[in-house]
Amino acid sequence: MRIVHVANFHGQESGGFATTMRHLGAGYRRAGHDFFLIVPGTQSSRQQTPYGTVITIATLPGRLRTTSLIPVEVTVRRILSDLEPGRLEVSDRLTLRRLGTWAKRHSVPAILVVHNRPSDWLMRPSAAAVGTPTGHINRERTSTRGALRDFSSVVCTTAATRDRYEHILPGQVGVVPLGVDLETFSPHRWSADARRAYLKENTVLIVHAGRFTADKSPVRVIDTLRELRRRGVDARLVMAGAGPLRARLERAARDLPVDFVGQIDEPRDLATLLACADVVVSAGPRNTFSVSWLEALASGSPVVASAGSAAGELLSHSAGELAGDSGLEFADAVVRILDRRIADRRADAREVAAGYPWSRTVDLMLAAHWLTPTTSVVRTSRITA
Repeated sequence: MRIVHVANFHGQESGGFATTMRHLGAGYRRAGHDFFLIVPGTQSSRQQTPYGTVITIATLPGRLRTTSLIPVEVTVRRILSDLEPGRLEVSDRLTLRRLGTWAKRHSVPAILVVHNRPSDWLMRPSAAAVGTPTGHINRERTSTRGALRDFSSVVCTTAATRDRYEHILPGQVGVVPLGVDLETFSPHRWSADARRAYLKENTVLIVHAGRFTADKSPVRVIDTLRELRRRGVDARLVMAGAGPLRARLERAARDLPVDFVGQIDEPRDLATLLACADVVVSAGPRNTFSVSWLEALASGSPVVASAGSAAGELLSHSAGELAGDSGLEFADAVVRILDRRIADRRADAREVAAGYPWSRTVDLMLAAHWLTPTTSVVRTSRITA
């Protein structure tokens, strides 16, 4: 079977998406399927990779050094017609929704893969009359819902997101959690030399690994360190990542022990940093299921995340803490973790991550495509294992 995945936004900071595609594609190929990935880029290309064929379509750059397929949807449909996929996946909740209509017209079962909550305007009832000033919004909302229904099913990465989409598309929504490479990300990556190099003269190592963008709230991580040090915690922060807020973060951290190490592309290097951390902080209040959470937990490092995120579906025992959206509350959560025995919190973190191998994600996606005997789970909109 030929499986084609189309993703609307793609850029230098989309590390979690790239990781997911590598593992999904490799898993599909091991199961005997061909995998094609269509993404936007600065120039068109077709590249053979160990996990499948990557087709890049040249388009204009958008915000955050990403590129978008919106202006070239006609080109996407032409490529899809040439590829003749047996199954289609679309990573985008709104802007490529018409690909579901294309798939339905060509009798291709298609899955909409959503990594975010539905937009507020999509959730609100469309009660206003078409002739009112808000009529064009309601027409668009109705059109969007209709287009989403053209997909065979919708896959979310968390139960919380599934429940919100279930109100829009009852009976069509399931959950496929993302996974983690449990061999690369492991407590065994801990290194006394690496930890000393990161810590320097300090004693507690806090790590943030993610994009420096407003939705990830990295400024709150700086606020957390400031509050910890005000309380006498001898902590140093390592910020791994890239994004448009870096200059602002550097200004905010001028008087603090913070190291900006850039985006770490080599997985083993990132795994070593995460394994050496005492706590990994992820402050984005709207984060859904994050590969970075799993990578930290698999490395034996507990996570502090926003209570507004979906991290509560992962964190249990002493594997992590949820915090309100302020540096003070995040600092409280970090202190609670530091008060626990190191061996306990590292073991609990690893135990949680061990339940999310990439092989499980691949199996559940194939079930969602009705390519395995577990079709019934999808049709009852309960894809979770």
